[in-house]
Amino acid sequence: MISLALTCGLALSGCPYFSEIFSDPRLVEDSKGEFVEVRFAADSPDGDTLFVFFEEKLIYQWVRVPGMDRVLLHRDTSACPSVSHLQCDLLTGAALPNSRESVWKLVAGTCMDSTVLPVAKAGLSYQRSESGEWVATEPTPGVANPLYEEGIQDCAVSFTRMEYSQNRWRGLLSLTGCDSVEVTLSERSLDDAYQKESYGVILRDSLPFVSKISAQNLWLESAVPEDDYPNNDVRDTLLIIPASSPLFLTEIHPCPEEPIPEWVEIYNGSALTLPLTPIQFCNRGTIAANAFDSLQPRETLVLTRDTTAFREWLGFNDARVLKANLGFLKNSADTLLLCWGDTRLDSVVWGKEAGFVPECPAGFIPRSHRKENSPGFQSPGSLNRTLQETSSFEVKLSARVCSKKMKQSPLMVSVASSVSVNVELLSGNGILLWTKTLEADLSGNLWVEVPLVSKGTLGPNFVRFSEGHHEKMVGVILRP
Repeated sequence: MISLALTCGLALSGCPYFSEIFSDPRLVEDSKGEFVEVRFAADSPDGDTLFVFFEEKLIYQWVRVPGMDRVLLHRDTSACPSVSHLQCDLLTGAALPNSRESVWKLVAGTCMDSTVLPVAKAGLSYQRSESGEWVATEPTPGVANPLYEEGIQDCAVSFTRMEYSQNRWRGLLSLTGCDSVEVTLSERSLDDAYQKESYGVILRDSLPFVSKISAQNLWLESAVPEDDYPNNDVRDTLLIIPASSPLFLTEIHPCPEEPIPEWVEIYNGSALTLPLTPIQFCNRGTIAANAFDSLQPRETLVLTRDTTAFREWLGFNDARVLKANLGFLKNSADTLLLCWGDTRLDSVVWGKEAGFVPECPAGFIPRSHRKENSPGFQSPGSLNRTLQETSSFEVKLSARVCSKKMKQSPLMVSVASSVSVNVELLSGNGILLWTKTLEADLSGNLWVEVPLVSKGTLGPNFVRFSEGHHEKMVGVILRP
């Protein structure tokens, strides 16, 4: 059926119309994910009452107020985006059909839109094109879809040709979707939390970019005022010197003993709290994280496809474990890439051609190929930056697990070094709890107490040893 609005085109008709319908969610239950979206044209009159009918039954009515140009009816209103110009209400009535077509109609003043929705495709919503046809695509609840809707504002900033030279990051800022816009740029050093800058620029088409701060590893973010498609109003990227990413892989287990699932471990060695949603395995798989999940400075995260089986094997809750869709890692030869969006941060390759084959069922440290099995915390050597790196000192610990009940058995460390070495106790969130400088001792027989029992936090903590550019981080556990 063709609506009256379609006789002159959806966006130009002056009438509201069904813009998107999602009837078969895949990631959540239908009762939480179904939605229906109505778009008002720019010149649609205020004060008209909108009536929405599903299969000839009235399921919604609303009086349009000034400034509202889109209505979203959602089974779960907590999932409604926080954007202006959107009226979000509960979608009531029977479940939407998945195996047959459905009939929809809306009336507002002298306008009417009547349409037949095709049979649902799992995980995809139907977006209305300007010709009135339904197109299966990724859901965009409550916001415009710039691929199929006309007459919308969609300003987007992109970073191109970024390179580090003369102690600054340099490149090009490019603008698409609009003629000009005021952009707020934020720069943060990944290595120094206090080194940051925020400033505004007017962007027309393109603009040369030179970073304000000289950090070799930089978090760059751009933000434009909210428009019709707010999903890309804020964009960020990590600018990383090759082989120096502070976010990297620290342990790989491609062939553990049954029934342990395959697992990998990543570590945030930066000075900043990083969101988890941009982190993925370069089109191979994603982490099951929401917009509020993050990775703290000096925090370790274990990723596996079966968190229940992994925790049953692990036997304690001190390690942080999340689900990740990694596929199946090959035992004899494979490649695993860690990315921030489209930016590659780290990679590991194993196999005969790479010169290294894992000794199953043991796991390994990607940067040294050493056998390793320390899920959720770091051991001496696991944080080496390159395979060739050698440190100027060697460390020993009296224990890796201590208890507040066993004060007579404190954590002791010794360092064999020809120069002085700084020792720090950090909480699991990377907060400095204690520090001490140990004088040079080639014998390594001088043992010093680290106040883990009195100053540490319950669960994972870290002891960091550093001298010049050399650093070793050791994970320790404090139990009640």
